[in-house]
Amino acid sequence: MSNEFGLVAQADVTPPGAAVTAPTSGASLSGVVTITADATDDIAVTGVQFLLDGAALGAEDLAAPYTLSWNTALAVNGAHTLGARARDARGNVTNAPNIGVTISNTAIQGLAAAYSFDDGTGTVVRDSSLYANNGALHGATWTSSGHTLSAMSFASNSYVDAPNSVSLDISGTRLTIEMWANITAGSSVDYVLVQKPWSATGQTYPITSTASSTTPTERARSTSSSATPPGNRSDRSR
Repeated sequence: MSNEFGLVAQADVTPPGAAVTAPTSGASLSGVVTITADATDDIAVTGVQFLLDGAALGAEDLAAPYTLSWNTALAVNGAHTLGARARDARGNVTNAPNIGVTISNTAIQGLAAAYSFDDGTGTVVRDSSLYANNGALHGATWTSSGHTLSAMSFASNSYVDAPNSVSLDISGTRLTIEMWANITAGSSVDYVLVQKPWSATGQTYPITSTASSTTPTERARSTSSSATPPGNRSDRSR
């Protein structure tokens, strides 16, 4: 009587399954949307790569739930396809069926921030761009005497800053800033209207402020003055 036995190892040749679950096919998209996908495998799914027009969109998601926050303003308006590619540990891959979507953004493409200063009350300066880089008031006050509608008035040590944001990371890129500024103090005072730290490690990004004649610190400071951007037409930071 023999106690020998045989063992046959079989390679995993079964590819995973994948499907894009949101947005729906035929959807009209604008602003920031969330893309989601389902993926299954007989052993385990190790990653899902979302696709825009067949090219990788964002980084591969290595764990469920498989989602991606997508800023549609980074793509041109018009028809596009969204897809997802799932893979397992053996390298088997499956492309989910593409879905067709239409991007329809009305905001100016490439606009990183736009502050009209028309809020009038509160401690938040609303950003009307697609990125919602809302600013926070620090000592500045609202005034109805703006170039177009209301404005912000800056006194000593007052400023407005915006949060750390990928859309405001201008390292290595060009930037255009437009604003109206009504300087009311004497010409002997130096002003810093816009200041941005170059390090992206957890710092805030002052967007609109004024500064005294002393060397500005990380955030801009001001003496008595009034910074008055115009309405939605010209107060743009790109």
